[in-house]
Amino acid sequence: QFDRLRKSLTEPNTIASPGEVRAGITSRIDKLEENGYVKRLRDPSDRRSEPIAITKSGRRLLDGALVAYLDNQARLFSALSPAQQRQLDGLLRNIWFTLD
Repeated sequence: QFDRLRKSLTEPNTIASPGEVRAGITSRIDKLEENGYVKRLRDPSDRRSEPIAITKSGRRLLDGALVAYLDNQARLFSALSPAQQRQLDGLLRNIWFTLD
């Protein structure tokens, strides 16, 4: 998911998760724009489309969130042996693929 946010996106279809309402996504993007984390671009070839680009400030926020996420994940998994981590990874992958 973090990789999707690093690229220029078109709101709200690119970001929306299944079942999410477009208005909810637009509202979130409005707040991100107000805080300077993203900017809306204009697509002269398609006035209905509004690409979104992450700003330097947004990139810093995203990078910090990613570091915090990975640190927390490492802390949580440190309670498991390497074999248990591999087993859990395999089980979670099985669940993930059934959701697709």
